[in-house]
Amino acid sequence: MKQIEHFIQDACELLAVAEMQLHAEELGLSKRRLSPERMREYEEYVRNHKITAMDFAEYPQYGDNIKKHVHRFVERLAAHRPFRDIVFNCTERESRNKSMKGDFAIQIDGATPISVSLKNYRNSIGRPQVSAGTFNSFALSFLLIPAPGVGMYINTHDGSVFRGSQQTRRNQVLRNSGSAWALKPLDKLDELNQQIKQTFVYSDEYEFLSEDKFDAERKRVGAAGAEIVFGILSALPPSDIRRQIVERIGFAGTEEQLMFDPERYTDSITVSLFRELINAVRHDAHFDFRIKGQGIAFEFSHGRKPLLGIHVPFTINKNGAWISETYSGTRLHPKEGVRLATGQRRPKKSKELATSINTYLDLESTGIFIKS
Repeated sequence: MKQIEHFIQDACELLAVAEMQLHAEELGLSKRRLSPERMREYEEYVRNHKITAMDFAEYPQYGDNIKKHVHRFVERLAAHRPFRDIVFNCTERESRNKSMKGDFAIQIDGATPISVSLKNYRNSIGRPQVSAGTFNSFALSFLLIPAPGVGMYINTHDGSVFRGSQQTRRNQVLRNSGSAWALKPLDKLDELNQQIKQTFVYSDEYEFLSEDKFDAERKRVGAAGAEIVFGILSALPPSDIRRQIVERIGFAGTEEQLMFDPERYTDSITVSLFRELINAVRHDAHFDFRIKGQGIAFEFSHGRKPLLGIHVPFTINKNGAWISETYSGTRLHPKEGVRLATGQRRPKKSKELATSINTYLDLESTGIFIKS
């Protein structure tokens, strides 16, 4: 994804909240006139990130989806339960600092705000991505207690907080918690990280990107990482795996969901089939997991009837390690401070290359969507 598209996605989250607040005011559902402030937050983000009208025109679906769906969401909320006052706030930054998924909050009649994750897709929402990380962070999410902040965990021995990338500290915490058996597979994941750094960042072989060779290595590393992590999960109680997966996909009951694309809409507050799916996943459904390709598949089912599939592919994230623009000769790269050619490795940025996992929900067959 281009950086500008990511900026537009984030800007449109602010726009969605502003439109929700404005529509609530228009319907007489909000006692305070907060929509101008919400719109200023959106406009300030657009200015600060230098998003132009041409940029929005390149990705019009995000804005079009908001116009099409968010008023309906406010109206469905009003029909779902009676209330005297409603307020919408953008909370993405606060949520991430608390290791939560919410992008905005709904406060009804002054009660505790309801955290809501927003997924606005310009293509199909049938297979949304709900979380990401590295091989190591994914494995550690099942072994350690997370702390607020990306990649942070709690040492249950003394209550201190540490970063999962601190291998010595990580290993000591695992020993103290009775999980010394996990050190060897985690060491193997560390070795995979070191291998890809040496291969792609420091060797002459990948000074210029070969997509075919990179793809072959990405598949090899992904398959190896999936096997290692599958071994870790297989050694843990299934109930622990289930609990962590339910939290990872946002079905733990602590936050709500709002999802839409150009043609479809759903939310976990007012759409009964979505609520029923979440309740089944949390309480009644059978749970299992297995290797699938270069990843791990997690499955919830009732008898022989599949309820929800989750796929976590293992791969390598380039993170912009090579020049992707096409041009003749070389150009001075302002951030790298050197002249680089098309396809050439960026000396600084390439150090961010890392293993990568994404978590995808297969919602196509669940029946939770309302077609527009």
